[in-house]
Amino acid sequence: MRRVRLQLFICGQMQSSIEALSYLKKLRQTYFQIEELEVVDILENWEEAERVGIVATPTLMILDPPPARRIIGCVEGLEDLLGLDRAVDLRPGL
Repeated sequence: MRRVRLQLFICGQMQSSIEALSYLKKLRQTYFQIEELEVVDILENWEEAERVGIVATPTLMILDPPPARRIIGCVEGLEDLLGLDRAVDLRPGL
């Protein structure tokens, strides 16, 4: 199974940041391969953003699977890029 680790850089409560975070939270509920989603608000942790060279928000860093990649701006359609499989709910009656 393909393991997925993501790091999202946002800027406070900007509309684009809220939309990216909301989309990724829904994606994480749907695709079980997303093991980690770290959110970094550059207003609170600018040192981390500077360390990795973030120049715009939202920026999504795909840490795993390799190669590491960055998506700047709209993150919709990520499941196709990563080749994710939908989670299967094995609970009876659902």
